[in-house]
Amino acid sequence: MDKGVYALVFSNRPCTLPVGGLGKVRFRGGWHIYIGSALGPGGLARVSRHFHLSRARDRPPRWHVDRLLLSPSFTLRHLVCGPCDADLECALRVTLGGESVPSFGSSDCSCVSHLLYRPADPLEEVMEAMSSLGLAPRSTTLIKGKGSGGKMGVPMQVVGISGSMRKEGNTAKLVRIVLDQVKDAGIKTQYITLADKVIKPCIGCENCKEERCCIIKNDDWHKIIEKVLACEVLVLGSPTYYYDVNGQTKNFIDRTYSLYHDRQLAGRRAVGVAVCADKGGKRALQTMEGFFSSHEFSYLGGVLGKGYLAGEVLENKAAVQAAEKIGQKIVRLLRPHD
Repeated sequence: MDKGVYALVFSNRPCTLPVGGLGKVRFRGGWHIYIGSALGPGGLARVSRHFHLSRARDRPPRWHVDRLLLSPSFTLRHLVCGPCDADLECALRVTLGGESVPSFGSSDCSCVSHLLYRPADPLEEVMEAMSSLGLAPRSTTLIKGKGSGGKMGVPMQVVGISGSMRKEGNTAKLVRIVLDQVKDAGIKTQYITLADKVIKPCIGCENCKEERCCIIKNDDWHKIIEKVLACEVLVLGSPTYYYDVNGQTKNFIDRTYSLYHDRQLAGRRAVGVAVCADKGGKRALQTMEGFFSSHEFSYLGGVLGKGYLAGEVLENKAAVQAAEKIGQKIVRLLRPHD
């Protein structure tokens, strides 16, 4: 097997992950380049190990980069290998330069870091950098995104979830008002109702600590959480049952414990929406705020509406205005220069 230097190119969502002695590290959404060398026995076979770990996630982390390979927030997009007998790992890092994650993967050299950040796909940049060092780089694209040229499509930015068991109930209407403000500004949104979904409760098995995901597979939770993991802002709504969120919403929340261990939801923003007939809505919002806080979301605020009969919340002008206002706040955050 050839020896040489290699680069792993990841795309990723904003997240916070524990990385060995570095502690919790917050990663910006975008692309990251990890630079490594394989000059020992087996040579570039090490790259095959990285590829396997990113797909199977069947081993505990050993190196810093393993944390990225094991995290659902990171997707390995390209492998680039530069066969050589010289140790050019640090030279490649210097050639690429730019913003980096301090101390990542560089404990055995004088480099500041071996993990670099880029806002867009850096494959061509990596190929050119290797070529400038006299290497003949070989690249493999593992996953192509949507759109022309194999580039990633525009990520889903705002997801709204109504936990009500009434498809067109008051909670659904208030969540949609928030989303409408965002959608009207040209920002991508998706609305999800839990009314027709099967969301089983957490069974407290703790197996997710090893599996890094919930082991309950025969329901709709996984499809929904994939949408949440892909978003920048989550709008979560619930009706108020006995001074708190309803059971369907609570099941959805409880199952996210499986993502808590690696802080897979961290770094996103969130809005809570609660509807009550009379009392208890504030307590329901507090439950949602606690959920957001535990997962290290940035809480943008809550909307409290009152309504009993279907559509009655639309007569609650203060709630409608609050929903519109927080939707506009989301727009300003996602498009600060508009």
